[in-house]
Amino acid sequence: MVDYSFIVCSNGYGHIKRVISVANAILNQQPNVSIAIIAKPELIAYVKDQPNFNWNPAFLIDTTATEFEPDWKQAVTANMQQAERWAEELTNNHTLQHSKTIVSDNHVTPLAAYPNAILMGSFFWHQIFPSNDTLLIDSDNHLLNTLHPKHLCLADMVMPEAAKATQAIGLPWFCKRSTILNRPSKQVLITGGGTSILNHTLLSVVATLQQHLPEWQVWVDSKLKTYCTEQGYSEANTFSFTEDAFAQLEAIVCRPGIGILTDCIQYNIPAFTVVGESNAEIKHNGKQFEAKGYGLNHIVESDVSLLDDLIPFLSNTTLLQQIRQHIGKAQTDGALAAALYLLNIHHDE
Repeated sequence: MVDYSFIVCSNGYGHIKRVISVANAILNQQPNVSIAIIAKPELIAYVKDQPNFNWNPAFLIDTTATEFEPDWKQAVTANMQQAERWAEELTNNHTLQHSKTIVSDNHVTPLAAYPNAILMGSFFWHQIFPSNDTLLIDSDNHLLNTLHPKHLCLADMVMPEAAKATQAIGLPWFCKRSTILNRPSKQVLITGGGTSILNHTLLSVVATLQQHLPEWQVWVDSKLKTYCTEQGYSEANTFSFTEDAFAQLEAIVCRPGIGILTDCIQYNIPAFTVVGESNAEIKHNGKQFEAKGYGLNHIVESDVSLLDDLIPFLSNTTLLQQIRQHIGKAQTDGALAAALYLLNIHHDE
């Protein structure tokens, strides 16, 4: 019997980062419990090699229930037939069949197989990426309306429609404050996260920043570095994503996925969020992060207008300090709060 099984959404890295933080917090409280991570093999392989994900070798890995996971960003796989095949795959999965508690990060479909599953995340896919298949949207809405599941979410960032459809349990940011003293030194990270949507725009930012602010050290993530090199720009430096590297940053320029925004909170780093797509969650995140005083949000209209906002942002030391003060007041240790909630479920049983 497995104590906790987490079904991880494979879109981007923020979902598995949150799951890992909660799973580690559970093990810190109760080292003898068993935890399974249900995720695609390529996602597991990636995060195991990344220092900022804190992968734990104690985790059990099951990649056998992910073949038919719908990808809401690819309309062809976000349909009722695909969801039904995935629900059947989940139903027949040995690990899940023998799990005491199941947590599904961002996906609603697992409720069709395990009605008592607990949801986790700040949005649901069918609410931000309407599929052409209305049957799937209706099915997800029906599951939420009928089951009204428990839902562990980030209080600062949860989308209102997701909270209304569930028994929302608002939690602090899913991170712990870094114990390494933040010592910003005119270094900036530019990252598009797990997607390539902003690659062209961010390449322009990288090249132009090094011309306009030559005293700044510009870093990029490994995927953006590959893209820069492919486009003939090889001067970008690859960021290591270690605690010490984060401690050196003055700011982060990013697509506002929850994963990198959590890093901003953890390491007290102002964010310049860049929104260049119709994704309702990303638009909500950028707007909400700015409203909380944690950074500045920019809606992409042109590369020139972006730089017109970014360069003054990076040059305004007073503003950056004010933002750091706001971030310093953000509530953290949400992973521990989620872990204690899940542990109490076992205790009550």
